[in-house]
Amino acid sequence: MNISLNLDKDLLNQALQLYPDKTKRAIVEMGLLELIRISERKELAGLFGSKKNLKMPRRARRKKLL
Repeated sequence: MNISLNLDKDLLNQALQLYPDKTKRAIVEMGLLELIRISERKELAGLFGSKKNLKMPRRARRKKLL
């Protein structure tokens, strides 16, 4: 899909200096993927502790005691 973007030249140049073997397209795609990963991590972190009264598996309890 072709899209025209108005990007901050300084930010793009800084990213290109960090990743000189990447194209501008690859830099933008990396940024989009990272935004998605951040969102997924936040969603997963929000689930932590949402299940009440869960018991630790017996094997995990034994390892914890050792």
